[in-house]
Amino acid sequence: MNLDMNTVLFALYPYIAIAVCVVGCWIRFDREQYTWRAGSSQLMRTRGMVIASNCFHIGILFILFGHFFGLLTPASLYHHVITTEQKQLLAIVSGGAFGLLCLVGLLMLLHRRIIDPRVRATGTNGDLAILVLLCIQLLLGLATIFASVQHMDGSVMLLLAGWAQSVVTLQPAQAAALRSRLWAESASLYGFNVFGEFDNVSVVGADDYNSTENGKTRYPVVADPKGTEVNQVYLKYTMDSANGIYGRQRINYSNQRFVGGVAWRQNEQTFDGFRGNWQMLDNVNVDYSYAYRVHRVFGPDDGANPAEWSGDNNFVYVDWKVAEGHQIGAFAYIVDVDSRNSYPAGKTVNNSSESAGLEYIGNVMGLRLRAAYARQSDAGDSELDYDANYYLAEVGGDLGPVSLTGGYEVLAAGDGVGFATPLATLHKFQGWADKFLSTPADGVEDMYLKVSGKVGPVNLEAVYHDFQAEDSSRDYGTEVDLAATWPVNKLFTTQLKYAGFSADNDNSGFTDTDKLWITLQLKI
Repeated sequence: MNLDMNTVLFALYPYIAIAVCVVGCWIRFDREQYTWRAGSSQLMRTRGMVIASNCFHIGILFILFGHFFGLLTPASLYHHVITTEQKQLLAIVSGGAFGLLCLVGLLMLLHRRIIDPRVRATGTNGDLAILVLLCIQLLLGLATIFASVQHMDGSVMLLLAGWAQSVVTLQPAQAAALRSRLWAESASLYGFNVFGEFDNVSVVGADDYNSTENGKTRYPVVADPKGTEVNQVYLKYTMDSANGIYGRQRINYSNQRFVGGVAWRQNEQTFDGFRGNWQMLDNVNVDYSYAYRVHRVFGPDDGANPAEWSGDNNFVYVDWKVAEGHQIGAFAYIVDVDSRNSYPAGKTVNNSSESAGLEYIGNVMGLRLRAAYARQSDAGDSELDYDANYYLAEVGGDLGPVSLTGGYEVLAAGDGVGFATPLATLHKFQGWADKFLSTPADGVEDMYLKVSGKVGPVNLEAVYHDFQAEDSSRDYGTEVDLAATWPVNKLFTTQLKYAGFSADNDNSGFTDTDKLWITLQLKI
């Protein structure tokens, strides 16, 4: 895994620090806004307080704003007034002077906090720890002056300024995209209602990434191309025991392992066609869909991958609630992709397949159980000729406030072709680094362990994966996924998410990959 100390300190840590600052202040203001107060010790003893406080605050405010404007002002702007060498000299002299002023005030405050018995008795360990931490940070900053005078040409200062500006403009990330969504729904009239949803994806920061459509193939793929499209528009009819939808719509089946909307991506996957749902018996439900066009995450315009797939796709899922806490699902997914002259078979017809199987979802003595089996073969105009199996066994339970889940999932290989689910919400499975969006020819076995829980309002999740080939002895690698999600209120949610894949060796066919996401979602 290429997660060295430089990456941690200069690429990951700034965003973690900013997120902790913003989220922490927001939580404090949102939940305990009337506890904001200054526990001043000036009431205990005023002698020396005015001088110490003024020295500290004047110095630290100059240092704060000096760094802010000094590092974030582009060189092209200040070069109209001073040169880079003059700016560095100004920074050393003024920063050193105000740094010493701040240090004098801070040491006086620290001395007062430790020596004065009345102040010490009414203070807390936290007060003392903050002063000590500030003192250490200030001494480290002043110590850099001795290094700065060794290169008065300003070259290192320009590097630091470039790094600080890249943090603010999100350049360390591969992509900074904004999805805006507008939707409207009519009231029901004689069982009919109309729904419409429109999406716009735009780039709001650096665009140093391969969206599969922008032509920037020298960068890693982040499949979030910009564009505007109709995400959903349909007519729905509802009656007592059934409903039907015709038009462009989101289709999710079960846990989305075979068919899903891929809501994780900025451009969601939707389907043109018909879907009918019938509650045949009190404990039996039949869900059927026919889709003649798939609007993929690579749209709305064609790029390295087709934005749309046309064909006769049929999905059926029968849900049988056998007893309380026990459910069996029988399914068949027929994926039919037509050929397109501008794309090879691997990106079109060879994604056609027929899959049929069973799954069990239950709860036994507090344990959450899930098991599935499916058989897949080629279909439609596919040039492939294969049969492959799918297996899943998963068990989960709660240990106090912590939830544990362990599982073993196999997408087997048959005749050199791996079991494939091209219409699934693939990001949910086999690691968030998305290394197995296409199943290897040797298949893939995924043994995983997930731990989740809450700290206050924040949901935490950690997942470990071990990937191996199903049809050979190859070890693909391991992956660690971490996520922290905070629903601030009903309208605003923020998430920090990380995925780190470590290839087993040079013969695994994979490379080390690290990904970091910061997601903000606002609903109005």
